[in-house]
Amino acid sequence: MQQRVDVISLSSLLVPGRANFEPYGISPIGLSFKRREQEAEYQAFILKVTIAYIRFSLIFGGVALASAGALDPFVYDTPGSLTYALLIRFLVLVPPPLLLLLATFRERYRIEAHIAAMTAVCLIGIGFFSIAVKSNTLTLVYTFPAIAMVTTYAFFFAGLFFRYGFAASAFVNAIYSLAIWTIDVSIAMAIAVEFSMIMMFLLFAMAAYQKELISRQLFVSETRERETLARQNQSDRRYLLWLRRLAEFLRHEVRQPVAQINSSIEIVQLGCKHDDHLTPYLASASLGVQQVWNLIERASQATDAEAFVRQGQPQWTDLALLLAQQLDAFRQSNSGIDFRLQSPSIVRVYVDPILIKEAVGNMLGNAASFADEGSIVEVALTADNAHAAIQVSNKGPTIEGDIETLFGPFASTRAGPSSEHQGLGLYLIRLIAEHHGGRAAIANLEDGSGVQVSILLPLPT
Repeated sequence: MQQRVDVISLSSLLVPGRANFEPYGISPIGLSFKRREQEAEYQAFILKVTIAYIRFSLIFGGVALASAGALDPFVYDTPGSLTYALLIRFLVLVPPPLLLLLATFRERYRIEAHIAAMTAVCLIGIGFFSIAVKSNTLTLVYTFPAIAMVTTYAFFFAGLFFRYGFAASAFVNAIYSLAIWTIDVSIAMAIAVEFSMIMMFLLFAMAAYQKELISRQLFVSETRERETLARQNQSDRRYLLWLRRLAEFLRHEVRQPVAQINSSIEIVQLGCKHDDHLTPYLASASLGVQQVWNLIERASQATDAEAFVRQGQPQWTDLALLLAQQLDAFRQSNSGIDFRLQSPSIVRVYVDPILIKEAVGNMLGNAASFADEGSIVEVALTADNAHAAIQVSNKGPTIEGDIETLFGPFASTRAGPSSEHQGLGLYLIRLIAEHHGGRAAIANLEDGSGVQVSILLPLPT
């Protein structure tokens, strides 16, 4: 036990903040995940991302090389030299990036490229060692920056994982260190170069080490966040499914008892139609039954609305055209009320057009039902750099009390629980707006002549 405590204390001294990585399952000393399957998943993810960047770089390089050929006629003034330059460009320079791009789709490319990169680092190091060994001061000055570049490449470009970059870079620096002491320079200069090289190597190693630790920590955090969101989405789906099944169950199971109660009330009313004493009680019972049935219907419609919104499929939509079509339909079905639209010619947003039509339809329907006879329902579409706004205004009665409560399910100013109005219009409008990353609002007009309902939708950046 004492030995384990000593080991933990030692590792804490070697890796400050070691405890910060324990919750992530990272071993800072071994620089790997404690679970093998998690380590394999991380390596596959890093290699996949790296290959994507490699492909992008190769495509960019190939296109750049080919595109630069358009400048060749301005550089080479004779037909022979121009032909030679184009042949070199398209037969020698352009094919290698394209061949390497094709190689990235090979199943074993990840392993082959990793081995090739580490081998290249070591061979380049051997090459500079061969140049520097038993050379002179000038050669040392010229080759030392090259070793720095090779070390950088080994740690941050070829070394996808710290241990590989560390091993290759350590090899290059070790053999170059041997070469330093064979060069005909003063001991002071040799020590200075040696010290500089060691410090450079340690700084690169520390930077690469920290990058690898942070990369693993972010990988775990993002993985956990995705898993949490997936569980939450699954939980939400189960909850909505449960609500829908509950509403369907209640509607199915209550229908027959409600019908029996209504029939019984009607029979009693026929038998006691001359008894004024029972009439109010029978009317109250009939109203209560109707209220129960309407409440169940409203609960079912509310859960259907939630599921309807969540199943939306966004696509590029012209809001101006959508509003014009909606208003044409409402003009035909609403006599005595006119609709007027003010909008730009085109406003494109990434939304589900069916959901937006439903929201706009509810906005127009509410405005038409509350508007004064002979008045005009004003519809305005505006857009700035960030949002598009749809505003529907009508002349008529204003809203009293807490306006926000109207966005709740079953909220209606027109009647009680037995009303045919389900109180889901504004609720559905807000659901649709928030589903698209926007918001909905309702307010009395500033002059007190009516009400305005609006939704705000984000525009693509």
